[in-house]
This record gives sequence, structure tokens and C-alpha cells, in this order.
Amino acid sequence: MHTIKCCFILVAFLVASCSAQAPGEDEVKVKVYEYYNQLASGADHIQFQIGKISIQSIEPDTERKNVYRTTFVANGWVVSDALPGDQNKAAFTDTLTMLLQWNGSKWISLPKN
Repeated sequence: MHTIKCCFILVAFLVASCSAQAPGEDEVKVKVYEYYNQLASGADHIQFQIGKISIQSIEPDTERKNVYRTTFVANGWVVSDALPGDQNKAAFTDTLTMLLQWNGSKWISLPKN
């Protein structure tokens, strides 16, 4: 009985100390859409229409546990009445890095340090 308790405690400790798996591409893309929605909510009459998101890399952060550095390229259109000239739509391409951390239940984005 004592051996079973020790094994259970050892397994529980190992599970608790393990790092989260890297976020999948779909999880990163959700955070990218959220990022552009936040940008649009802070500006007057701007919308981002994301056409394509290409994940370049998902790598563990060297300094922090359960944090992953994701790099991606986003292509699409910015739509705004404030754009110069007759156009209200302009193409954009962004290459960005986002830090994602597993908080135990979901991925959250972190500010860059």
C-alpha cells in the first residue's frame, strides 16, 4: 500500500512539473485574429480583413516555462474611411512575433519584454 502511494505521488509530481505542449497552428491563428480585432477596436472606423495567416515558427521561450514565441505572416486588407484618396481599402502584410503562455486552461498572449 505504501508503494502505491509513493508511485501515485511521484506520477502526480511529474505531471504537475511538465511543461505544456506547444500551441497548435489553429490556436495561434485564433490569437492572431484576436490581436487584429483589438487593433480595430482601438481605432476609428478601421477593420482588418485577414486573408491568410502563415505560421513561420512556434518555439519555446528560453527564459520562461510554458511560454512559446510564435512568428507568423498575416496578409489581408485594412478597410477604413480615413485612408487617403478614393480608396477605403488597402492591402497589408505583417510579419509579427507573439508570445503565448499556457495558463492552465487556455493560451493567453503576453506583452513583449
